[in-house]
Formats: sequence, C-alpha cells, structure tokens
Amino acid sequence: MKIRSSILFFLIPAVLLIFGCKKISTPDEDSKIIFGQWEYSYDSGGFSGGGGSTTFKEDSWVEFSEKGVYEVYEGSKKVQRRRFKIQPNDGHAKYKINFSSSDVLDYYYMIEDNKLILIETGFDGFSYVFTKK
Repeated sequence: MKIRSSILFFLIPAVLLIFGCKKISTPDEDSKIIFGQWEYSYDSGGFSGGGGSTTFKEDSWVEFSEKGVYEVYEGSKKVQRRRFKIQPNDGHAKYKINFSSSDVLDYYYMIEDNKLILIETGFDGFSYVFTKK
C-alpha cells in the first residue's frame, strides 16, 4: 500500500506537468496575437446599446496564455480563471473563444489597432474593449 501511494505521489504531478505545459492549437498566426495581458478600457452594447456591464471593473485586466488559460484580475487580485480554446469564426469577428465551463458566455474576438475587442456570443450581448499592456 505504501509503495502504491509513493508511485501515485510522483506519477500524478509528473502527468500534470507534462500535459499542463502543452500549448493550445490555434487556427493561424494572427489568432496568436491575443496571447498576453490586456487592460480593460470600456464596454458597449447590451439591450440598450449604451453599455453598463458589470463584468469588468475600471482596474480590470485579462491575460490569455498560450496554454489555454484565461485569467481576470481586478488590480493585482485574480478574480477568475478558466480554460479556453480558440476556433475560427465565419462572422465579422474572425475568431471565437470557447471556455471549457458552460456557466459563462463564450466570446468572439478581433484585434484592431492594438485593441482587443471581446464580443459576447449571446443576443444583446456586450462588447468589451481592451488595450495591450
């Protein structure tokens, strides 16, 4: 029993290390521009079209890693962490971010003039604009 526990103690972290360090696949080189840190600027849209979302606060910023991890910060405090994948999209926004959990909306995204625009996939959704950190 003790030998089995020792094997599991070393095997589980080794497997996590090997598979946890793998970069996600991306549709093309342009889709990789999203990787890095982005400061929240403003939002627009919603039912009235005038913005007003509470998803991000004034001091919020997000990070998209090549390993498929999306993190949201308020100042220096991490408030959200999710796994994601990038897929091509046929609409106005060229790419779609699919989160692994089903309790949040996915985003379409595009990058123009060093600005990241995240667009909620639902009807009457918000758009969020970020600038590269």
